[in-house]
Amino acid sequence: MSALSKTFVLFLAVLFVPLVSAGDKSAATDTKVLSTGDGTYWVRYQIEPATIVLNQTFSLQVAIFQDEALTKPARDITLAVDGRMPQHRHGMNTEPVVTQSEPGRFEVKGMLFHMVGRWQLMFDITRDGETVRAQTALDL
Repeated sequence: MSALSKTFVLFLAVLFVPLVSAGDKSAATDTKVLSTGDGTYWVRYQIEPATIVLNQTFSLQVAIFQDEALTKPARDITLAVDGRMPQHRHGMNTEPVVTQSEPGRFEVKGMLFHMVGRWQLMFDITRDGETVRAQTALDL
C-alpha cells in the first residue's frame, strides 16, 4: 500500500468513526467526576458503551455525592440529564429516561447524539425545589 493510500485510509477512519473525548480530557473508559457550579454535589458518571457513536444510543451510570471524597451519597434528590449543542442552539432528538436504583445512584438510558460537534452534557440535581447543575463538554 502506498503512502498516499495509507494517508487516505487514515483520513477516512478519522472522518467516519466519530469518537467522544470528554472536556476534561480523561480516557473514554474512565469514570469521570464533576462538581455542581455551587459545589453542593459531586457527580461521578460513566458512559456505556465507553465510546459514543454518532446516531447510536448510549447510557450513563451516575452517582451523586454530597462530598468531594465521594463517600456520602446524596439523598432525597432527583436527577435530569440532557445533552445540548450550544453552537447550534439545540439539544438531542431523544428524551433520556432516568431511573434511580438507590439513594444517589441512577441509570440514564436513551442518550443519543445525532450530530458531530461539541456537546454539553448536563446533570441537573433537584432537592427541595432547588436545582443545581454539573456539566461538561464532549466532542463527537
